[in-house]
Amino acid sequence: MARILSSVLEHENNVESFLNAKQAGRLPQSFLLVGPTGVGKKKVALGFAQSLLCERQERMACGECGQCSRVAALRSESVLILAPEKNGYKVDVIRELLESLSLRNIRQARIVIIDQAEKLGAQASNSLLKTIEEPPPGVYFFLLTLSPHHVLSTIRSRCQIMKFQPLSTTSLKKLKTAPEWALRSAQGSMEKLNQLGDKEELKARTMAIDLLQQWPSGRPLFLTPEVRDFFRDREDSLSWCKHMAGLLRDWALFQMGHPEKVWNTDQLKVLETLPSISPEVILSQAERCLKLEKDYQAYRDPQLVFEQFWVTTRADLC
Repeated sequence: MARILSSVLEHENNVESFLNAKQAGRLPQSFLLVGPTGVGKKKVALGFAQSLLCERQERMACGECGQCSRVAALRSESVLILAPEKNGYKVDVIRELLESLSLRNIRQARIVIIDQAEKLGAQASNSLLKTIEEPPPGVYFFLLTLSPHHVLSTIRSRCQIMKFQPLSTTSLKKLKTAPEWALRSAQGSMEKLNQLGDKEELKARTMAIDLLQQWPSGRPLFLTPEVRDFFRDREDSLSWCKHMAGLLRDWALFQMGHPEKVWNTDQLKVLETLPSISPEVILSQAERCLKLEKDYQAYRDPQLVFEQFWVTTRADLC
């Protein structure tokens, strides 16, 4: 059985709210699903689509009819899923979508799921606004975004907002077998948890752990061939930033006497060997580490960016 909503974890309030409104005939046609990536927003939107299209018209969908099966397999002609290109949504894509909705004779519900709605941009948003204001009968919009403030205010005001929280570690364990450090570091995101198992991600994490251990030595590690070779790759450098910031966070918490809050639980012995430094100073370096992402994304030379970071943070920490 492919009843999507029955497998949703931790978002029961949103599901019940939707189903109750549907049953009472008070269902809005536009929704804004807000929350971090990887917590189930898209899955819930597909579950709502299945509920609306179910041929047996069951409350949560039967999961067995033709429409239910096609929605679950992402093959339903009645469900349109949009994703942005690298630089966001092109206005022509939104216009073509709206034309298809207005021209087609709708015999049953049609569902539009717009992923990463924060990337719509001004032109695409304004193009979409008129239809959101007066949607055709039987057409339902589900806009997925990180924050309601990332969406045009006039669109936001015309949508029913549903907030999604990060998943608990317990729920992540039900979805995927992973080490404790990965479950904690994922911060409630299934997407992040999957990424943490990637070979390149593990390489970046290993580099972050090695450099953290050698930081107190004062050696100019950025000059070693191994480190220079690693930081030649922009994507590896970006991954390293995130892992290093997480380790610095753990170091600060360990210094404050909160080992139970550490994400990288497999590195507790490493944290014990690090010198005693003000947690405030360590956390400031973690913030600086995260800011490196902007430098890398701005296509600055990744090796030079790392060298500058290493020298300045070493001066602050020691």
